[in-house]
Amino acid sequence: MTKLFLIIIALLVFGFIGMFIFPSLYMYLNDPFLNVIIQFIQIVILLVILANIIEMKKKN
Repeated sequence: MTKLFLIIIALLVFGFIGMFIFPSLYMYLNDPFLNVIIQFIQIVILLVILANIIEMKKKN
């Protein structure tokens, strides 16, 4: 559970860093549909992290 949590955080951090370093990748061929998919994936990852944080607080 903790390993999964760390992996998810790492993915999110790399996603945000990538957004600033490689903005061209996130505007792939100026395709708004792909941008929506990427943003959706990041929102899902964020929600998973929030759920994990809430779960950990309940356990403590």
